[in-house]
Amino acid sequence: ISLPLSMGIEADANSWARVRAGVRQGILLGSMKSTAGIGAGDRKWENSPNDTMVSAGVGASANKFNFDVAAAQSLQDDGAHLQIAMTYIF
Repeated sequence: ISLPLSMGIEADANSWARVRAGVRQGILLGSMKSTAGIGAGDRKWENSPNDTMVSAGVGASANKFNFDVAAAQSLQDDGAHLQIAMTYIF
C-alpha cells in the first residue's frame, strides 16, 4: 500500500498565461507480495516500485476561451500522458 504525495506550483506568466509544474511520489506504507519466480506455497515480499511522476502545464486565456495543455511523465516506465483542453466561458 502506498499513499501518494503531490507537490506543485502554479504562477501567472502574464495577464493571459499561466504555467505550472508538479511532482507526485507514493510514500511506501508497506510492501507488496510477488509470486514471480518462486515455488508454490512460498511467499516473497518486496518494496513497492518507484512510481515518481513529473508534470508540467500551460494555460492561456483569450476573450471567453481558456486553453490548457498538460504533460506528465512517469520516471519508472515510458508512461507519458498529454492532455489538451479548451473551455468556453458563457
